[in-house]
Amino acid sequence: MSNAEIADNAVTVGELRDILADYPQDALVIIADSRSSDYAPLESVEGGEYDAINETHGDFNPTDDEEDAVCLYPFE
Repeated sequence: MSNAEIADNAVTVGELRDILADYPQDALVIIADSRSSDYAPLESVEGGEYDAINETHGDFNPTDDEEDAVCLYPFE
């Protein structure tokens, strides 16, 4: 499955920018777990390559080049 196929149903960087544009600059960004039962503040962001296994899961490999995905890491 290609990233282009996944992007049809996932949020892209451009869409995220548009969404965040409506919020104050000092609003806290938090991340929910898959069940929305736990929340954590965003700690860091890293670019890399995403290799889709299926529509909802895949592998992320951090890299300084060939970036096609952005990973948001919560505080742990």
